Amino acid sequence: MEEKVRRYVELSDGKIRVALHIHLEEDFYDMANDMASVSVLASDGASSHWVQHAEIFYVGVDDGDLDLDQQPNGHVGLYVSDFCGPAGLPTALCRPSAAELAAGISRAPQILLVYERLAAIFRAALATEYPTVSCHRIKDSEQVENLFELLAKKRLAGIKARVEMERRVVIARKEGRKEEGFKMRRQLAAFKRRMNRLLEAAARF
Repeated sequence: MEEKVRRYVELSDGKIRVALHIHLEEDFYDMANDMASVSVLASDGASSHWVQHAEIFYVGVDDGDLDLDQQPNGHVGLYVSDFCGPAGLPTALCRPSAAELAAGISRAPQILLVYERLAAIFRAALATEYPTVSCHRIKDSEQVENLFELLAKKRLAGIKARVEMERRVVIARKEGRKEEGFKMRRQLAAFKRRMNRLLEAAARF
């Protein structure tokens, strides 16, 4: 995956300046084994380099008993140049290049994405993906099977809903064509009546 991230940045011809790579490791049986890490790959046009690499920002806890003191501290620093490129920007708003970093030059980032916030996003994603198991608090294989059954039911329900929607569209189109046919027949009947009246009027002369 890291190689794909590097290629994604380097093949963009300088259009992509920074890639944020988040790696998640989930344990369905024991949430204490969960872990999430973040890496930041930056490009200065000529080459790319890892500004941060596989830094852990979240570690699992037992039974969802989250203690922030047990969580890693840190942040991801972002610069204005990460979003719009360095052209025309003051130097203070630009991410240091690899050469500048090697020379000991650093600048304060304009945006700080703290690990606590990243961890909150990670937990929210788990709660959204597995709402019935409270952040996938799974203790045995039976719960894993129940989870897979739930996901299968949700997918099946989505398929059924799509099929029903398509069926209604077909019916609506058929009804629309029927209504159009009725309208054309009414117009044709009205036209025939007008023609008959004209012919009857012409016969009187």
